[in-house]
Amino acid sequence: MVINVTDNNLLNEILGLVHLKQEGAYWDFKKEWHEKKADLLHDIICMANNLVNRDAYIIIGVDEDNDYNFNDVSDDCNRKNTQNIVDFLKDKKFAGGIRPTVYVQELEVKKYIIDVIVVKNSTNTPFYLTEKFEGVFANQIYTRIMDTNTPKTNSADIDKIEYLWKKRFHLDETPIQKFYHYIDDYRDWVASPIEYDMSKYYKFAPEFTITSESDESRTGYEYYLFSQMDSRPHWYLVTLKYHQTPLEQFQGIGLDGGRCFVIAPNRAIFSFDKNRRNLIRATPHKAHLTALHVICLHIFRHLTQKFLDIRQYACKIFMQSDEKSDCASAAQSLCGVALAIAFM
Repeated sequence: MVINVTDNNLLNEILGLVHLKQEGAYWDFKKEWHEKKADLLHDIICMANNLVNRDAYIIIGVDEDNDYNFNDVSDDCNRKNTQNIVDFLKDKKFAGGIRPTVYVQELEVKKYIIDVIVVKNSTNTPFYLTEKFEGVFANQIYTRIMDTNTPKTNSADIDKIEYLWKKRFHLDETPIQKFYHYIDDYRDWVASPIEYDMSKYYKFAPEFTITSESDESRTGYEYYLFSQMDSRPHWYLVTLKYHQTPLEQFQGIGLDGGRCFVIAPNRAIFSFDKNRRNLIRATPHKAHLTALHVICLHIFRHLTQKFLDIRQYACKIFMQSDEKSDCASAAQSLCGVALAIAFM
């Protein structure tokens, strides 16, 4: 699929790299597709083991020897698509059976077709073969330093190999970065034996804890609460801690009388760019919050009408109940909310 220049962030980034007129630690230029499969494999492994901890690009269709001008690759006999690359890597003996994640993106620039092999960033580094493939040797760890790949006949320096192993085990990350990896293993978070309902810790690293406590400073309603059977708000503060040091805090909320606990959504305003094609997320400011308040007020009024429509029936159920049943309790709450909103 050809992507228009104005619509694609990847293409804008690629154009910026081309304008630098030099290669770098995570991008490489090729005039045409690789003739030798070993060269293609070597380039992919080097990019997958890049030292800048990000996605890498093999940009095919840029001629370094001709002032970095574009070279159309639409008729290249060695051209490959994503499926071709995936099939090619699938047959190679990678350590642990873990292969780089790669896809091919076709782009159009000034009527030229170029291809970009995008090598996704991964914490499964280092990638290396356990069985030789042509000129790519087994158990050799290749990487890329600035604009130069590790030669096929060599292995990377020991400090570069050490960095790649640290990346795999998250040893080079900050505590908050480790938190996000540990949270993915949600089954490994267990309740504290002392604060059972309010605290969890990661069983393989108990210095990482998540605590939850009632937020007495907030008692207001949000519009999504009124879609619950029990609309009463229950606000909490959820804190991520490392060795009792708070790292990050979120607003939690108990929905439907506490039957469901979630992190409360943040408020923000989304708008289109000047071409009305790409969404832009803007931080709310006073004018936007005022507009948001007006929108919410309209929603509340709409909900009020709905509540008033069922108010008579709900009140009738409540009045006819001789005891405090679940139905009567729900009806009482419903009447209270409807009357409160009606007089806003």
